[in-house]
Amino acid sequence: MKKYVMKNGFTLPEILISISIFSLVMVAITGLVVSVMRSNTLNLNKLIGYGLAQEGIEAVRNMRDSDWLLGATFDGRILVGNSGKNVWGDVIDGGRFVVDLNYLGGVVNKKNVNVNSIFNVAPWRFEKVSNDKDTLLKRCVYSDDGVVMYLHNGKSGMSCKDSAFHREIDIKPVFYGDDGDYKLRVTSRVFWEEYGRDVEVVLKTELTDWK
Repeated sequence: MKKYVMKNGFTLPEILISISIFSLVMVAITGLVVSVMRSNTLNLNKLIGYGLAQEGIEAVRNMRDSDWLLGATFDGRILVGNSGKNVWGDVIDGGRFVVDLNYLGGVVNKKNVNVNSIFNVAPWRFEKVSNDKDTLLKRCVYSDDGVVMYLHNGKSGMSCKDSAFHREIDIKPVFYGDDGDYKLRVTSRVFWEEYGRDVEVVLKTELTDWK
């Protein structure tokens, strides 16, 4: 004659409580993972934003320093007779600009560079803008080596698509003294939208005339 042993199992309330506890733990873990991923994205974008803002400042500083080497005026013009050549694109006489790397080729043959051709190999290109649409940067990748650059306009050999970042360079001449001397007050601003909120990085400097 077989004997049946009765074993105590889980009651329905115990099962429901276990499921509830498990669900709460999973929700907490999921929230933590999402928070960590969001924090990593925020930190990465902030680093990119600072780098792009610093690049904008260095571009204007490089322009000022190169004017001395090129014999150009403080606002980026080389005077030839009664006319002038704008080395950096638009004249840097104040306003709202975007800036991009211009000459991305190899070594410049110095024998072939003159006043009329220096514009093509100047390292930066400045362009005046009037709206946020024109400040949008593209994330461009070289197809041959995978190098990533942020530009407003791509170059040949690059695959580009819109990034989240905008960059504008605000340049304001500030006059001082009695001789018409002035300096450039430069503000490099990078801004983007992140998780429904606006984020920006702003760097400022002042550059005096090399003369």
